[in-house]
Amino acid sequence: MSLQDAIQAIGNWENFSAEQLHAMLTTPSVEYVDERNYTWGGVADVLGNDSTEALREALEAGGSKWAVFALSGNPGLQICRSDIQQKLYMLDESGAVPGVAVLAKHVRRLVSPLDVLGILATLDDVQVAMQEMKLVAIKQVKEDGWNDRLQAAREKLTVWNGDPSTEPQL
Repeated sequence: MSLQDAIQAIGNWENFSAEQLHAMLTTPSVEYVDERNYTWGGVADVLGNDSTEALREALEAGGSKWAVFALSGNPGLQICRSDIQQKLYMLDESGAVPGVAVLAKHVRRLVSPLDVLGILATLDDVQVAMQEMKLVAIKQVKEDGWNDRLQAAREKLTVWNGDPSTEPQL
């Protein structure tokens, strides 16, 4: 999907300024959910070794050995699950595993519509895209008008009786 497609997806985009569209497209408003199954290796990629070890210890001490085992093997654990999210935030807030909320936010967070599409766009990019889109719209209106005139002439030609004085004009 292109920047123009992203703009087009905004209803009545023509009625907004480039600044307004850029804000809509870059403001985190879409929930990103990483539904992959994580193992301890994936957790360590996000938190680092020390925090990962602290998380393992806190889960074991807190009666969540099942989560420790799930993270140890195949298929792993979906960290985006609401019960897992709650546990991670609780461990962070209690101080048992400082910074573990980073893992929760890594797998479930708000992102911008452009982030979802993997598009980087500046205000200038949005302005250029809008200008191009408006030109395309103007051309389409002209072409539609021309096509309407041509179709009307064709319809008149179809019923024309051959009399030169009544010959249809384009």
